[in-house]
Amino acid sequence: CDRSINARRPERSLVIISDIAPKDLKKAGFTTDAAAIEGVLLHLIVVFSGGCRDHDYTLTMTPAAFMESFPVQANLYLWHDAHDDPCRAIVRDSVVFDLTPIVELYRRMYGPSGQINLNLHDFGQTESMRLELSATL
Repeated sequence: CDRSINARRPERSLVIISDIAPKDLKKAGFTTDAAAIEGVLLHLIVVFSGGCRDHDYTLTMTPAAFMESFPVQANLYLWHDAHDDPCRAIVRDSVVFDLTPIVELYRRMYGPSGQINLNLHDFGQTESMRLELSATL
């Protein structure tokens, strides 16, 4: 395929809060290369094999409740749908997720401010990164 190795411009999607089991998430292989939070936006760089088709991503907080610790924690899982992309180029893609639903859930449960530790799980569903999200925005 003669398609750009660096994929499309990132679009912003809302994180989904659900009780879906991580093993039930539709996933194609990928690696999370970098992650950063700016305000309520999670910026990810993912690397995967493809290059001929657009790939879709969904970020899910599951379970739909915080783990009680100090600070509270939430597990995040990235769904990657490659749409059966037959190409094998190594692609780096930027994806952005709006974490506002997590902040709003925190505020309903704990009040107007605080911190949330986010456990970002990789393709193998093991924790790959821990990020801090402030509910004081």
